[in-house]
Order: sequence, then structure tokens, then C-alpha cells
Amino acid sequence: MTLDKVFAELSKTFHALDSELEALSQFVVEDRPVHPANEYEAAQPVQDLSDKTQEVHDNFKVAMVSADECYFAIATNPSDMLTARRVLGQCHDLFNKAAKQFSDELFAFDEIEKLIEFGLSDKGKRLRWALGAIESLARCRRPIDTVTETLFVCWQELTDRLGAGGTSIQNTTVGQSIRNVAAPGRHTSRQTVS
Repeated sequence: MTLDKVFAELSKTFHALDSELEALSQFVVEDRPVHPANEYEAAQPVQDLSDKTQEVHDNFKVAMVSADECYFAIATNPSDMLTARRVLGQCHDLFNKAAKQFSDELFAFDEIEKLIEFGLSDKGKRLRWALGAIESLARCRRPIDTVTETLFVCWQELTDRLGAGGTSIQNTTVGQSIRNVAAPGRHTSRQTVS
């Protein structure tokens, strides 16, 4: 696969992840159960999930913009491997931070447990929402894994390209010149071997 194609695929996988995160955000915000005391205020676990989802989504968007920059860099100047490497490294770093945040703050066991407890409260009236939120979170895992795999392929292709553009040595002489370096005061000779 060519470098521009794998970078285009990276951008495509980021956009698929963005779509899934957008669906999660919409579900969490639009379908959220309201606070029993105030219909305009969300219950605390719901508000926490909403805030964390928005923050994680924003961080993935920054990584997605960086992935688009990777594709643009290689599409406009295919021979500029150093810029491609720098931008891909930046993209990978941003993605890793966002993926860790997703795992630690949204999809961690403790967070899922809080959602289940919230769903079971109020005689299970919120259970449908809690299970829907958990399902939406789970649907985000596959696109995150796909981006991870695509980043790996991008690095492979980039290193293959960098390795292929190595140094070429061409010998233009027929013989070989051998110099014998003697100690000070000794006579040195030069011989040519054919």
C-alpha cells in the first residue's frame, strides 16, 4: 500500500471514530434522564458522563485534525518524509492520550459500575438509559482499535519508505588501492591489486 493511501485510511478511521463518539454524545445528552427535583438539570452521574464524554470527544477531534494534517502533508509533498514522521508522531501521541482518557474515565470498570448503579436506582426507571450509554461506550471500542491498527500500518509504511530511500554506494574503480602505514622512520609502499 502506498503512503498516501495509508494516511488517507488513517484519516478515514478517525472520522469513523468521530461519528461513533458523536452518536455517544448525542445519546448521553439528548436522551439523558432528568434530575427528579428539577427537570432541566441532569442527575449527577449523567452530568459527569456528559462532561467526560464531551472532553474525550474534543481530545479525539484534536487527534483527528492531526490525522488530516498527516494526509495533507504526504499528499502535497510525498517526498517529505521528515514532516510526515513528525506529524504522524504528533497524531499518535494525541490519539494515545485520548484513548487512555477514554479507557480511564469513560470505559473503566468503576465508571460502568456507576452507570449500572444509577440505572438500578429509582426502581430501575433509568436502566434503559444506563444500558444504552454502556452499549454506546462499547461501540466506540472497535473504532479506537481500528485507529490503533491503522497507526501501526502508517508507521510500517513510513519506515519502509524511509528505509528504501537509503544510501547507495557505487564503485567506479577497477582495482583497489592499499596503503601500508609504517611506523615513523620506516618506509611505506603503495601497491595496487587488480
